[in-house]
Amino acid sequence: MAYSLYDAAVTPCAQQLGALAGIIDKAAAHCAANKIEESALLQDRLYPDMFCLARQIRQSTDFAMNTGGRLAGVTPPPRRPWTTPALPPPRAASKPRWAS
Repeated sequence: MAYSLYDAAVTPCAQQLGALAGIIDKAAAHCAANKIEESALLQDRLYPDMFCLARQIRQSTDFAMNTGGRLAGVTPPPRRPWTTPALPPPRAASKPRWAS
């Protein structure tokens, strides 16, 4: 059985996005159960020299989108501004066109 570049790059990205969507769902449930504002959680860092959670989510989704897009020969779309202070499950859980 051949191991394609798609299997090496896109499959792990899709798995990672699925896991990220699960983490975001758990974080949203935790915020709702403990009456914590989601914006406070998004700005938290586990260590001072780390990116905040919002930036880590953005980096993960952009990496997966750009990797698959470049392998498919599609120009990645420009970055959309993330203006909402809420957790973004629709973006993390959505399946890109090139992944089908």
